[in-house]
Amino acid sequence: MFCGPFVNDYQRLLIEQLSGAPSVRRVVDFVAGSGDAGAKARRMSLKGLRASALGGLVAVLADAATAKKSASPGFQPSMILVVTANDEHSSEIYEDLNFFGLERTFHYPKYQVLPYDAEAPLLDEQVKHLELLHELATGHAGEAATQDGPAATGPVVCAASIEALFTRVAPLDVMRAMTLTVEWGTPLVIDDFAQSATQLGYERVPTVEARGEFSVRGGIIDVYPPDAENPIRIDLFGDEIESMRYFDTHTQRSVRGKGDVERVVLLPAAERLLIERAVTEAPDKPLPTLLDLLPAETLVLLDNTENFLMLDERFRQLTARQYTERLAQHNAGSVRVNPLSGDSDDAPPPAAPLDPAMLYATLADVEQAVGRFTQLHHSLLVETVVKGVPSVAFTTQSFEMVKPSLEHYITQLRNGAANGYVMSVVCDNDGQVQRMDEMLREHEIAVVRSVAEAEKSARGTVARDVILATGRLHSGFSFPEANLYIVTDREIFGRYKRRHVYRKVYKGTPIADAREIRKGDLVVHIHHGVGRYEGMRTQNLDGRVADLMEIVYADDDRLLVPTDKIAYVHKFSGADGVAPTLDRLGGKKWEARRRKSQEDIEKMAQELLRLYASRSVGVGYSSHEDTLWQREFESSFLFTETPDQLRAIDEVKNDMMADKPMDRLVCGDVGYGKTEVAIRAGFKTIQEGKQVALLAPTTILAQQHYNTFRERFADYPIRVEMVSRFQTAKQIREISADLKAGKIGLVVGTHALLSKSIEFKDLGLVVVDEEQRFGVRQKERLKELRASVDFLTLTATPIPRTLYMALSGLRDMSIINTPPADRHPIKTRIMHWEREQIEEAVLRELNRGGQVYFVHNRVHNIHDIARRLQEIVPSARIVVGHGQMPDADLEQVMLDFIDRKHDILVSTTIIESGLDIPNVNTIIINRADTFGLAQLYQIRGRVGRENRRAYAYLIVPQGEAITEHAVARLSAIEEFTELGMGFNIAMRDMEIRGVGNLLGKEQHGTMNNIGFELYCRLLEDAVQVLRGQARDTEEQPDVEIQWKVSVHIPGWYVPVESQRLMLYKRVAESTTPEELDEVAAEFRDRYGEVERTSTATKAGEAPSRREDLPAEVENLLRVARMRMLGRKLGLRRLTMTPKGFIVHRDDAVARLGRSASNFAREKGLRIYTDKTNALEFEFTDAEKRDVPADTLRILGGLQVSAEEAAA
Repeated sequence: MFCGPFVNDYQRLLIEQLSGAPSVRRVVDFVAGSGDAGAKARRMSLKGLRASALGGLVAVLADAATAKKSASPGFQPSMILVVTANDEHSSEIYEDLNFFGLERTFHYPKYQVLPYDAEAPLLDEQVKHLELLHELATGHAGEAATQDGPAATGPVVCAASIEALFTRVAPLDVMRAMTLTVEWGTPLVIDDFAQSATQLGYERVPTVEARGEFSVRGGIIDVYPPDAENPIRIDLFGDEIESMRYFDTHTQRSVRGKGDVERVVLLPAAERLLIERAVTEAPDKPLPTLLDLLPAETLVLLDNTENFLMLDERFRQLTARQYTERLAQHNAGSVRVNPLSGDSDDAPPPAAPLDPAMLYATLADVEQAVGRFTQLHHSLLVETVVKGVPSVAFTTQSFEMVKPSLEHYITQLRNGAANGYVMSVVCDNDGQVQRMDEMLREHEIAVVRSVAEAEKSARGTVARDVILATGRLHSGFSFPEANLYIVTDREIFGRYKRRHVYRKVYKGTPIADAREIRKGDLVVHIHHGVGRYEGMRTQNLDGRVADLMEIVYADDDRLLVPTDKIAYVHKFSGADGVAPTLDRLGGKKWEARRRKSQEDIEKMAQELLRLYASRSVGVGYSSHEDTLWQREFESSFLFTETPDQLRAIDEVKNDMMADKPMDRLVCGDVGYGKTEVAIRAGFKTIQEGKQVALLAPTTILAQQHYNTFRERFADYPIRVEMVSRFQTAKQIREISADLKAGKIGLVVGTHALLSKSIEFKDLGLVVVDEEQRFGVRQKERLKELRASVDFLTLTATPIPRTLYMALSGLRDMSIINTPPADRHPIKTRIMHWEREQIEEAVLRELNRGGQVYFVHNRVHNIHDIARRLQEIVPSARIVVGHGQMPDADLEQVMLDFIDRKHDILVSTTIIESGLDIPNVNTIIINRADTFGLAQLYQIRGRVGRENRRAYAYLIVPQGEAITEHAVARLSAIEEFTELGMGFNIAMRDMEIRGVGNLLGKEQHGTMNNIGFELYCRLLEDAVQVLRGQARDTEEQPDVEIQWKVSVHIPGWYVPVESQRLMLYKRVAESTTPEELDEVAAEFRDRYGEVERTSTATKAGEAPSRREDLPAEVENLLRVARMRMLGRKLGLRRLTMTPKGFIVHRDDAVARLGRSASNFAREKGLRIYTDKTNALEFEFTDAEKRDVPADTLRILGGLQVSAEEAAA
């Protein structure tokens, strides 16, 4: 709901308090009376609205406009536009507007690209533009639709930066023409939809995984609108929409718990398409500015306009420079050359750029457009005096200069309550509210959680109680005129840099199954060795259609693998740059390699199991269950934990509550949430009265951990200290003494913490970040600590889930593979050293207030590279850092860079791991062809940590030969940039490195012999045997199913071969009926249903109705169930006959005959035996039965009877 009534009583109270201030009333009355006034009389000057008070004033104006719609006449703005000097401030105002109860709000950011940039703006930014344009185009300004009743009137409110208004937009009629609405109950022709979606910029793909994509499979359309939280699946019967529902990109399954969608609005996939159409329709007419599209009843509030002139000058210079360069490129007929192949791109030479006046506006254009609206000009410090223009000065105060202190704010809250103020503390979440409640009550401050509670309290007045609220207010303020004092818990404790929270969270591309096999991939067959997959082949075998995997071996021998034997085939992943030779069919070398590998794996598994058992003997401190403080502390986490993160936290806590010392490894990429796991473990340890030591390999990493832990523990009486070379000897002695006395709860440091001179009173937990980077002597000391205290190791080495599963029970290990929800893909480009491209890349980053890494891995000429960069970008502040510098100098360089004293860091690969600097979102890697795939991925991962687009530029030499392997590496890193793709692009390198770190170099070699997938499978088998469990069924004799029906997935039903292959693999690897049911449900959900009684009239045609799975797919699932039951019954073969089935087993009559007799009395069923020990079941009324279904029922009954007899 918009405003009036507000979302809750608390927001209504704030608006009422603000509205009661005389200065605010003057502004409200001025706006109401400005409708018929002259130009000057439609402008007012404001001064002194500090912190979030500006957002509060806008909320009051919106509320007043809403009230006037149904009350007295006067100017009633249908839209309010707040224009700020920068995007950060406009984003803060946008959040404040939502805090004060306005929900129909928009944020209109500037694009984080340069004028005339070939790079597309970040999709999230485009979505915000498109949402506002759609709102204006549909004429909803002044109306607020609600779910519960008729629309409430009220203005649309938008916050934008002045630079965002400099970029012109498409007219609203173009927006209307390029919007597609799909509604339940309205006919929809698939071909028409596909054509319209393509015109709107949507890409047709086999599987929808990202915004702006759509796919068509039979009667099912999947589409992912750019502004949607989840993609939508449209289920059609002919041209009639039967249902529309959300689905999940990770599972490709419909989202449970979300109801059907009744209406879908498809906005264009990119704003560029609107611009192109508008220019085509009116090539000589400048595009309008956003201000030109606003309704006449718009109120514009301009904030800190004294900065606008400087921003306008900078933008015009940048635009002119970019225009000149683009024009020169066009005149020269420049064609982009692929740096890897040397071939020219297929794209035509760049078109002549449009004149800047067509695409971009100036401050003069903006001021002219604003002139037709009622205006409020606000300045914090300077009151603008214009003759005939009224002005208002506000008495608000911010807490920006107040040193964080609980005691100070306690005093302020007491005094304010005594003076009749409405006092409020705003917390980010419920956990912080609970903690604040406890602390204020300890200081005898009256606290309530709601306005209603305050009104019912014994004091009988809201002004006497401090109201605790949950919300996202960017900063608090006091306003004596309004008797209002509102402060955030962040200001009280001085913690957390403000993080922006947006209304929608979009998912990245899901981590694809690393086992996915594509044509041309190397595969390994468990019986025949390494071959090359050549694709699926459909053949007619004895009158039935079947799919076969075609694998090529040495001497061009070919193996056709039936899909029911697909579990024998694994994708081959070996070391980067190592291409194994193909094995010979029938040769002995593969069997010898496999046998040797199996022996090595079993030996290693035995050693791991022995080590695990010896650790289990040790006795350690057992922690208690979580306390109230622990729960409050965890609920104060500002982000939503990922499932992997929650699992890791639970595993760590369970270890800590066990009676043996914890020794757990937590693996996950930087920024995936490992530190939060350690923070919670540390807090739990300190709750038990014990101390925590956190070791990091470098002082810079230790400093980052120190800052993080200190901020997270700020609300609690926990002392956090750090030991590093930045402390004096005296300071370290004092810290050491306090550690020994138990006055310090947690200490962070480098290997200096391992010194014998550092003593703890009661050490309970050691956290080690990247243990492999410590020296031999330090590792020996760590080994001593492991025996007596809880030990938690963090590492960014990626551990694949398959290896994790194989090692379960041998190593206490948690993996965090899920990326945070607000990450964006890293835009990756390969290029030669080209001055213009480097300059553009750097300027793009600096223009949005960011910083740049430039990686050059040659110390001898690194300063020459820095000088060349300085010539290219003279205005940039450049610093050099490398590993041969004195430690203290290098650390100072890094700390200065973190503090934003430099724009560009030119360094060697010292940035490869650990450093987390969110403001760095562009990285340029020189001579990228000399790096390994894993190293490139790791270095590139230093950027892309915030909710903004990150760029990686890989420079390769011009005129020099690049090795074939380097080309393959660079192509892979350029292609796979989506979130979570790291495990896929680096299978041949990173995963093997992970195994080497965990299991040793010998196992690294073993894996190269047989491939990663098979290695994990054999390791899992070995672990099961050692733990007394049955070996996997893969090695057991399989059950032969003889049934003369088509058992396959038709190409018309699942058109994409790789998807069919993965579904075959899912079916073949299912071990329980429930897993097969899940596969069947996925078939129905993703690919739809067909009429069971009809078949395609022509090859490749789908049946016309959808009532069930295709018969061939149903047969596939039934055969899988028969095989599953046959394995449990020990059958050799199961033969389906026209009237029943025959089971073959060496002792079938003796072992199964008695169980079979239980069915002898079933009407219409006869049972025969023969000399080959086969049992034949015949249905005399077969024509009336579903014979396969009854076969499965009887096989299930035989299994139950056999199990009961065995028991």
